[in-house]
Amino acid sequence: MDDQQRARELLAQEYERDGITHVPDCIRREAMLTEIEHRAVRAITAALRAAPDGFVLVPVEPTARPLEEWHDDTTNGGGDSVWFTWDAERGEWLGEPAWIGRPNDSDWPGYHTHWLPHPAFPAMLAARPQGVKDV
Repeated sequence: MDDQQRARELLAQEYERDGITHVPDCIRREAMLTEIEHRAVRAITAALRAAPDGFVLVPVEPTARPLEEWHDDTTNGGGDSVWFTWDAERGEWLGEPAWIGRPNDSDWPGYHTHWLPHPAFPAMLAARPQGVKDV
């Protein structure tokens, strides 16, 4: 299977995960694709070809940690975490936005299953007049 065929297959699988049944076959056969689908296939093909020689893209296991591993102490930085919901029946992440907080917060939704430590805040940016150099 060449890179373009792999790209079409990957895109078709994403449509299938979303429950769209009529598009994947067209993508696999490259029949009646929209410009957006052609663009997606080109982008995926380029990403597949961008891997260094000797490397291939492979599926990876989720790195988010399960709820059971969360503790309100320094093991997760002692602060808020970024929460996601894993659908075990379908074997995929639900497509909703992440929730940030802690399970013991009063507004905890109660259905998130996996977390990552909240990243550090980025460095501050400051504006300066055009033409002024760093001191």
